[in-house]
Parts: sequence; C-alpha cells; structure tokens
Amino acid sequence: MKENIITNNLQQGIYLLTTGTNYFYDNFVCNNTVRDFRCQNSLGIDYTGHTFTNQLGCDWLVKNSNCLETINIENCQALDRQNTIYKITKDIAFSDSSVAATCFEVSESDITIDGQGHELFSLTGRIGFKARNAFRIEIKNLTIINFSTAISFYKVNNSIIKNLTFARNNKAISSDESGENLIAFNEIKENTGYASVVVQRGVKNKLMQNYVFNNQEEGLHFRGRSRYNEISDNIITDNGEYGIYFTGTSHRNRLFNNLICGNPIDDVRCWESYIGDNSGNIFDNTNCNDLFRADSCPLPE
Repeated sequence: MKENIITNNLQQGIYLLTTGTNYFYDNFVCNNTVRDFRCQNSLGIDYTGHTFTNQLGCDWLVKNSNCLETINIENCQALDRQNTIYKITKDIAFSDSSVAATCFEVSESDITIDGQGHELFSLTGRIGFKARNAFRIEIKNLTIINFSTAISFYKVNNSIIKNLTFARNNKAISSDESGENLIAFNEIKENTGYASVVVQRGVKNKLMQNYVFNNQEEGLHFRGRSRYNEISDNIITDNGEYGIYFTGTSHRNRLFNNLICGNPIDDVRCWESYIGDNSGNIFDNTNCNDLFRADSCPLPE
C-alpha cells in the first residue's frame, strides 16, 4: 500500500486479518476511531515515510497499533529486528567485563525497548545501550545503574529516550552526531563523570521535563558545534559544577522555562558559544545558592 490517505473512519484505518506479511509506504493514516492500524495473525512491516501527525486535526500517535512484532527479553542481547517492540520482563545484572562489552546493541531502525519498570544494573561498568546509524529508536520505562555509559547514540535520529532513571553511572547519555531526538521525563542523578548528559555535534534535539540533580560534575554539556537544540521545562539543580555547559561554538541553543539553580560554579556557562533564547527560566537565589551569570552566555547580536 502506497501514498494513501486513510482518515476519519469509524473503525480501523487498516485491518490486516490472516494476511501474512504486508508492506506500507508513505501513507497518511490517522484519526480513525478504533485504531489506525490493526493486525490479527498478520505482520505489517516497513512503515517508511508514514505520517501520524496532528496536522488536519489528526492524532500524532498510532492508536493502539498492534502491527509491530513484540519480543520478550530477560537477558542482554543484540536488538536487530526492525519494526519490533522488545519488552524487558525482569531485572537484569550485566557482568561482561570485556573492553567493548555492551548489554544491548541496536543495529536496526524502528525498534522500541520497553523496560516495563525493571532495573538494568552493571557489575562491570561498560555500556548499557549502544545504537549506531539508526532512526526511530525508543528506550523507555527502565532504571539504568552503574554503567560507564548508560546509553550511547552515534548518528541516531528521530528517536526517543523517556521515562528512565539514570543513577550512579559514569555518564547517563552520550549523543554524537545525532539530531531531532527527544530526551524527556527522565531522572538523572548521582552520575560521576564530567557530565551526565553529553551532546556532541547534535542538532535540533529536545530535552524537556527532565530532573537532573546531584551529579558529581556537570548536569548537561553541549559541545562540538551542537546547535539549535531546545532545553525546556527541566529542573537542573545541585550538580557538582555547572548546571549546563556550552562549549566549542555550540550556538543558538534555546533555554526556556527551566529551573536551574544550586550549581556551585555556574548554573549556565558558555565557552566560545552563545545561546539563541533565554526566556522564562528561573535562576532563584532564594531557594538556591547562586544566580545565572548572564554575561557568560550572551544572546547573539
């Protein structure tokens, strides 16, 4: 099926019933009352170019879509099946001590990992999740503890990291050459590296409604020409050095509606960088120890 508009139907937009494997390209499927997609004894694969947006009054989510394969997992393994939801079914202790050890390595696009409230704990450090050259990866609903890097993205785009707790890792998130990702609703605390979240050469990422606190050094670090990122509605407080640090010509990043305070060196510091917006933020010395030093992060002239 290709380039169809399927919308505002009273039941399903597309219903696959005992049809084997099907392919879909560039369809606009939304605002169907029961489900946009429904599969029964069928497999729908390759959703390239589909539009599930709020345009024309349509809901951006696929309503209860069950056209993706679901696989339950209880140990570290390769995640290599496109259009698959992997569900973690128990707490996992990772013990591989080899230098390049990774608990979950993602090698395909269109993969969701749902931790279902479980815990992933490393006995040896190493990497929790590694994804490379992929699109539409989602990691959610998991507590990740004691890794060298909990999540590592390289050239990963249009992906989501949400509803996670990161604690006592060296680094919670490392994102390199990745863009248009969403990092939201996470608790990031007690991590020990120079920065808990590092965005390098990242463009148009959104970091929103995260609670970043009690990390040993920096809360967030944007470096190496990271530009046009949005940091909004976060609480970033009581980290060991900076709340947010922009370096290496990381220009035109936007900060709005954040509470950033209690970070002892600076709440926000820029080095060879300037910000694109600074509105609605609270740098409150009533409840916290210091104020945002406005001269450190000038707006562009």
